Amino acid sequence: MNQIILDGIVGYEVTAQAIREQLPADNTEPIELVVSSPGGSVFEGFDIFNLIKSYPGEVTATISGIAASAASYFIAAADKRKIYENSTIMIHRAWNLAIGNAVDMKKTADILDGIDGILAKEYAKLTGKTKRQMLNAMTEELWMIGSDAIMDNGFADELVYPENPDDEPEALSKGEVMAQMEQAKEKLRSDAAEEQRAAAMIKAWAQEPAAEPTAEPEPKDEITVSNGVENKNEKEDSTMTLNEFLEKNPDAKAEVEASKAEAVKTAFEKGYSDACAQAAEILEVSGAKLSETAMNSIKEGKDFSAYAEAEVRNRKPAQDNAPTGSVQSNPAPDAEAVDEQAAWEEKIKALNGGKK
Repeated sequence: MNQIILDGIVGYEVTAQAIREQLPADNTEPIELVVSSPGGSVFEGFDIFNLIKSYPGEVTATISGIAASAASYFIAAADKRKIYENSTIMIHRAWNLAIGNAVDMKKTADILDGIDGILAKEYAKLTGKTKRQMLNAMTEELWMIGSDAIMDNGFADELVYPENPDDEPEALSKGEVMAQMEQAKEKLRSDAAEEQRAAAMIKAWAQEPAAEPTAEPEPKDEITVSNGVENKNEKEDSTMTLNEFLEKNPDAKAEVEASKAEAVKTAFEKGYSDACAQAAEILEVSGAKLSETAMNSIKEGKDFSAYAEAEVRNRKPAQDNAPTGSVQSNPAPDAEAVDEQAAWEEKIKALNGGKK
């Protein structure tokens, strides 16, 4: 039987192209994939899965060490799966490195959910469990360490024993496996960061104005205007940059600067207003016990003085706020009420800078 060793990180040492190059010319010949991989690129894992699935001959996957993450997926494409007593398989949800705004993050989350669905569907077919059960196991990051755990979960068909016990692969500790997986993640993180930097450079380049042609144009008659007089074949260059124009035209420069300042002010005010409205919503949802005056002041972006004056007016004695013409039970307030009224008037006066 033709044997192909798959040892390393998926997408780096373990690739579909490397497997393709080792397939026998007679594609009906049985092959054995000897797998020991902490996983890696899920899309490379998809490619390997499809390559195995489409191979006409019988394919056996033997887990000589670990088949984790992406490696646990492509072994499901084999016709048979063999393990040793100390083999390990791990399944989990897909992860990714993303940079961007909320929309970008939601798109990335949708992509990861789609990948998880593909993995869970294949695991369910392999084990006879439901897709939901496999998604739950992936969420918990299921480690199947040793033949009993693997067999109990339905990820292997046969337990094999080496002819010489000394030839049995040495079992890796979970710590060693995690270290291998972290190495794989670090490689993927590095590649993802490089892709993000490249994408940013391409975006910036695309936004730059096209470079002016360096070749000399063919000689031709040029007409420029100087002091209202047309001059044919004028050699002086009449073009100038915006900054040069503004330097020569102080009024235009002042108008541009004023427009800039107004735009900055408008943007700041809008951002401040939006922030105030958002703060009020957060306080309402959190159940904060604030007065109606306080909540309205936050929503409207009032400063402290405006809020304090409104709060003082709302807290004035009830008789001062009674509707005109209404009949009061005690039309003649006592001395204490008069003093309280005077105190509130003084507070309002102080907030208004001495004006009532």
